[in-house]
Amino acid sequence: MRVYTIYAILSLITSLLYCRSCGAEDKMIFDLAQSEVSSTPTVAPEFKEKFFVARPTASIRSAPNNKAESVASVSLGQEVTSNGDVSKDDEYVDGQFGQLWIRIKTSDGRVGFVPRRELRSSTEQEAWLGWQQRGQLLEELFQRASKSSGPFAQFAGIYCPTLCLEITSWSPDQARELYNYLSFRFLIWFEGMKMYKTSVFDPRKQWTFDIVGPDVPISFGEDAKPGFYGIKNLQTYKVTDHASVTDYVAFTDTKMFYRKENAEHPEQKSNNFGYYVRLAIPKERSNILSNFAKASDTFSEK
Repeated sequence: MRVYTIYAILSLITSLLYCRSCGAEDKMIFDLAQSEVSSTPTVAPEFKEKFFVARPTASIRSAPNNKAESVASVSLGQEVTSNGDVSKDDEYVDGQFGQLWIRIKTSDGRVGFVPRRELRSSTEQEAWLGWQQRGQLLEELFQRASKSSGPFAQFAGIYCPTLCLEITSWSPDQARELYNYLSFRFLIWFEGMKMYKTSVFDPRKQWTFDIVGPDVPISFGEDAKPGFYGIKNLQTYKVTDHASVTDYVAFTDTKMFYRKENAEHPEQKSNNFGYYVRLAIPKERSNILSNFAKASDTFSEK
């Protein structure tokens, strides 16, 4: 009996030692696994997304705020890449509190932060380049219009339906005013007996008319609408476009009157006519090109 008891006690002690050893071994394996996991390096996001500088120059700063050190600078149109790291500061800029900053990398490896408003995405850059091409075309058409020829050359000008809207000051929140300023201006010029018209907002849209010849003179009586009153015996002319649609036009020093073929005869009431106000090209050209440049920045940004 005594021998059996001693044997049982020894077995119990052996079991306890074995379990303690197992626990230590299991813990060692667990700790080793944890160590391997924690030692695995974190992979930083790659600089893949393309952006393009939207200002003549932009400073790259060491931190996302204007008080941080400038570590480098980039110039208009320069391509940079972003890793998606976006921050927001607490400054008040352009009427908004807190501007977004994007962490970027240049082609030569310089890394820092640039305000989002000073960059364009690939889509915005494509739109901006389109506006640059339109602006170049508009300048070419201004050159062409300045060389108007033929009996109607003196009437070349910038024409606006009824009223020419003006922009006396500018801020980014006036996009609607800028759109209206450009959309309601047309460049009209003459080459011999042809009349050309293009949209200032989009000079890719152009119309050509043949001036067929004179039609009956027009006069407006005392019941005429504002803008028409007092006009007597104004010569009208037939014009046709490439679709053989006939209009009638007439010119004064400051206006162009027009009506469609299906309107009543021009000897009838003035409500058959509309008119454009004419502005001199040399005076308006610089203003239009300046506002067109603003539009290229404003309407190419999302």
